[in-house]
Amino acid sequence: MAAAGPNGSDDEFIELYNSNPWAEDVSGYQISGAADYTFPAGTSIPARSYRVIAAKATDVTAVYGLSGVLGPFTNSTTGNPTNVLDNG
Repeated sequence: MAAAGPNGSDDEFIELYNSNPWAEDVSGYQISGAADYTFPAGTSIPARSYRVIAAKATDVTAVYGLSGVLGPFTNSTTGNPTNVLDNG
């Protein structure tokens, strides 16, 4: 995660990884704490793949060339690590 990217872009992001061999439905799940975000209905993380949530999705897409970036999340993780834990 970063506070400011090239040319003043806001490229702060959270990356989640699904290590399962099946897609994981995260509809309605929430991230809370230093960053807050609720996943919209129909959102899943493909098997053994990533999902990126950004403070400003267009900036993260432009800076890193990613597609399917979700966001925005509210608050800021700058200087405040956000942990997303798997209870499994």
